[in-house]
Amino acid sequence: MSTAYPIRLATDDDVDAILALRTEAEEWLRGRGIRQWTDDYREYARDVLRTSVEAGATWVVVDDGKVIATVTINSADLDFWDPED
Repeated sequence: MSTAYPIRLATDDDVDAILALRTEAEEWLRGRGIRQWTDDYREYARDVLRTSVEAGATWVVVDDGKVIATVTINSADLDFWDPED
């Protein structure tokens, strides 16, 4: 039997929970010797997340009122991708 979790558009009230998921991922990566995301960028990440939420580009998956997953759909990040990519 599978469980269905509600997915809804994120709100400003979800930003801290979304950032906590990112922090958990940072720690998981760091525990494996991967420095993809660092504490130095946490405030920058909060600003980027808040902007995505305000733009209506972020959704959250909720279980019993708790954010357990998130997805954000943005345009290409030109820091990493060429326009033709």
